[in-house]
Amino acid sequence: MNAKEKDNKSEILKEIKLAEESAEQIISDAIRKKEQIISDSNRLAMKLLSDKKAEAQEKIQEELKIKLANLAMEKQKILSQANDSANLLQESSKKNINKAVKLIVQKFEESF
Repeated sequence: MNAKEKDNKSEILKEIKLAEESAEQIISDAIRKKEQIISDSNRLAMKLLSDKKAEAQEKIQEELKIKLANLAMEKQKILSQANDSANLLQESSKKNINKAVKLIVQKFEESF
């Protein structure tokens, strides 16, 4: 093997080594980029999940406030109706007191 052939082989080996180093760097960069994309995706997914949980919690709280307000109105309506019924019963009872007193006095007088 002469000097020129050795130089050619040496040059080819250097080029192969440079190509291997370049390929390794490309692979290393691709792995780093993949890991960064995964990390960014995970961070975004966690933020979206957190945001959706917060939105759902707000919606639940709003619906709960509405239901509690409706229940309070229904309770007030029932209490008002009960109060009206009690007032009517009381008025009716007052009207009947005079009749009852007269009836008791009459029965008492009849017994003597």
